[in-house]
Amino acid sequence: YLLPFKTVASESATVLGGTTPESAPQIALQGTVHDAFICPIGLGLMVDPVVCLDGHSYERGNIEHWFETSDRSPKTGLPLSSKLLIANHSLRAAIQQYGQP
Repeated sequence: YLLPFKTVASESATVLGGTTPESAPQIALQGTVHDAFICPIGLGLMVDPVVCLDGHSYERGNIEHWFETSDRSPKTGLPLSSKLLIANHSLRAAIQQYGQP
């Protein structure tokens, strides 16, 4: 699925994953964004995507906040045996490449 999206400026970074606006990259997007680039928790463009044991990717700050109160998958609702998070370098590169002019 593609979602309409105009511009993700550094001001949005705090919502996207707990990063400060000063440290967040500026990504200007035209038209639409693939839904794989959007965190299912915060519903914003991911800046630091990680993979959880449920196999889904989330913005690091959002899933870390989720894990403060839950040990279940945000997508499936099933219990997770671990809160291990693995950086999703491929997804991060794809998001950054998409935002390049």
